[in-house]
Amino acid sequence: MKSILRNIQTHFPGLHDLRFDIRFALMRWTGHVHEADFKALDAFRFNEGEVIADVGSNRGEALQSLLIAAPESMKLVGFEPNPWVFQKLNRRFGRHPRVELHHVGVADIESSIALHIPFYRKWMFDGLASFDFASARDWLKTRMWRYRDELLEIRTLECPVIPLDRYGLNPGLIKIDVQGFELAVLRGAEETLKRSKPVVLIEALDAGQEAFLTPLGYRFYRYEQGGWTEGRGALNTFCVPEERWKRVAKPA
Repeated sequence: MKSILRNIQTHFPGLHDLRFDIRFALMRWTGHVHEADFKALDAFRFNEGEVIADVGSNRGEALQSLLIAAPESMKLVGFEPNPWVFQKLNRRFGRHPRVELHHVGVADIESSIALHIPFYRKWMFDGLASFDFASARDWLKTRMWRYRDELLEIRTLECPVIPLDRYGLNPGLIKIDVQGFELAVLRGAEETLKRSKPVVLIEALDAGQEAFLTPLGYRFYRYEQGGWTEGRGALNTFCVPEERWKRVAKPA
C-alpha cells in the first residue's frame, strides 16, 4: 500500500509542503511522535547540561518528536546539509528557544562533498538525500509501485561537512538518519562518543556500524510496545553504552 501511495503522490508535487504542514500541526496538537521509537526517551535518565544532536534533520519530524518526548530542559542541535530543505527547517524551528540549527552535513572530514537528492517526476524525496550516490539512487527502485527508471532524476549539490567532534557538544543522545552515510558520522564523532557516552539512535543499523561502536562499549536494543529486546530494531536501533543501560527504566 505504501508503494502505491508513494507513486500517486508524485503526480501532485504542489501538495508536498502542505502534506508536511498538516503533519506537523497534528503532531503539535496531539502530542504524538512521528515514530513510536521516540516514546522510549522517557526511559533514559539524561544528565544536567546534556543536549540532543539530530544528525540529518531533514524537514524536522524528528526534531518535533524530540521536542515532545525529551525533557524540556534539553537543547536540541540539528544538522541539515540540503539547502532547499534547510530553508523550510529554519522557517519552522529557527526561532524556537530550545533548537539550534546548523546548515551543514556531518562526516569524518571537514570538506565539501556532493549531496545526491532523488526526484521522481517533480517530487523531491528529500528524506532520501544522501552523500552516498547509490543510497540516493536505489531506495525507490523496490519501494515504488510501477517504478520507472526514466522518471528518476538525481540532482547533486556541493555541501560542507564537518566532524561532530569539532562542535564540542555534550550529547546525551545522538540521532542519526543520513541514508547510508552513518559510519562516516560515527567516525567523525568518535571523541564525542568516548567522552560523553551518549545513546545513539540509528535508522537501519548495519554490521559496519556495530563493529565501530562495540569496542566503545555499546550494545544494541530495539524498543517494542514499551519493552526492550537486545538486537537491531525493525526501523531504528538504540545503541546504548553499558553505564547508561544500567540507568534505563525497564518494565517490571
